[in-house]
Amino acid sequence: MYLAEDFMPLAIHFYSLAEHFIPLATHFYPFA
Repeated sequence: MYLAEDFMPLAIHFYSLAEHFIPLATHFYPFA
């Protein structure tokens, strides 16, 4: 299950990115 082990850090990385980009998106697109 190397694929799952390699994907997990990526999933955590993109989730942390999303936490930063969601407030930015709501700032630039308050209607969304």
